Amino acid sequence: MNLKMVLNTLGKMLIATSGLLTIPLVIALYFGEDLMPFIYPITISFVIGTVLILKTPESDLVRFKESFAIVGLGWLIVSLIGAIPYMVIGFTPVNAFFESISGFTTTGASIVDHPEALPKSILFWRSMTQWVGGIGIVMLFLLIFPTMAKGVVFQAEYPGITLSKIKPRIRDTAIRLYGIYVLLTGLEAILLTFLGVPIFDSINHAFTTLSTGGYSTHSESISFFKNPSVEFVIMTFAFLGGANFSIYYYVMHRNFKVLRDTEF
Repeated sequence: MNLKMVLNTLGKMLIATSGLLTIPLVIALYFGEDLMPFIYPITISFVIGTVLILKTPESDLVRFKESFAIVGLGWLIVSLIGAIPYMVIGFTPVNAFFESISGFTTTGASIVDHPEALPKSILFWRSMTQWVGGIGIVMLFLLIFPTMAKGVVFQAEYPGITLSKIKPRIRDTAIRLYGIYVLLTGLEAILLTFLGVPIFDSINHAFTTLSTGGYSTHSESISFFKNPSVEFVIMTFAFLGGANFSIYYYVMHRNFKVLRDTEF
């Protein structure tokens, strides 16, 4: 295995993760909350990522061994960095890692009994980890770093998608699938806001619905809103989020035969 190439790619992932963490940092600034839960992981991931990139060579040769190492270690490392904000606000390391990896893998299990007690920036980061994990961390990194867009890396993350039938260029495929994901997320957030859900709650629940993760900003989850229309919208988008997003790509190109897909 070309370990140096794997480390170089993981370094790029860490740089991208530091960029993701700037979003909840802005949320913390907006609400006047403590910035340190995000400054620490941003600094750590950026510094380590930069060192890895500078000390290891970039390579165009990506084999299956390297691909699966990149995907497997990538999920682990990003989850570890994602746990730091929770630790800074008082979570134990085990609980922080549990919450982080549950978010990124969209498992949805949580050690948080009362989400309302958490800072809004932490709640946003918590929901955002599910949203990013819902389409795949590696998918996002393919957009940020085109040199990672190798077929075997994509297949290691998405073994069920036949690339040749969607688009010959991997990055183009990633852009299209992420575009559909963003479009559905935005549409749900708008519908929830229209139904009277506060904007912050709408965005958070759109994040965790499309990813089928289920984190909520309230301990009562969606029953907090006491609105059947809100529950219907979330139920509908949870169904859409559970399907293979390549199906929507085909449907957008008027290929409706894919709706017969057994998985769908």
